[in-house]
Amino acid sequence: MKFTQNFASAKRRYGLLKALTLGFFLLASVMPPVLANESEKSTTFDSTTTLQTILTSNHRSTANRDRDKYRHPAQTLEFFGLRSNMTVVELWPGSGWYTEIIAPFLASKG
Repeated sequence: MKFTQNFASAKRRYGLLKALTLGFFLLASVMPPVLANESEKSTTFDSTTTLQTILTSNHRSTANRDRDKYRHPAQTLEFFGLRSNMTVVELWPGSGWYTEIIAPFLASKG
């Protein structure tokens, strides 16, 4: 009896954790366009040269550079509106593919 109560309680907590995680990701996907400043959006994404330099840099692992042709990091980060003065939080960074790109890009002002 006690085992089934603990199992049911754990199952409820797991369901709550899944719901909170989904809610957080939905909120995070909606907020950037809401918070974007229209005057800043009118400027061109001129940091691509710096980004391109970072993408071809030797500090990145060869395996990660090979993945770039499939993941299109410059276009993806431009789509999300990455600017050099932003604060970026990377959730569950995994192997660090984006970290190798974003960290040097934001190092001076971000």
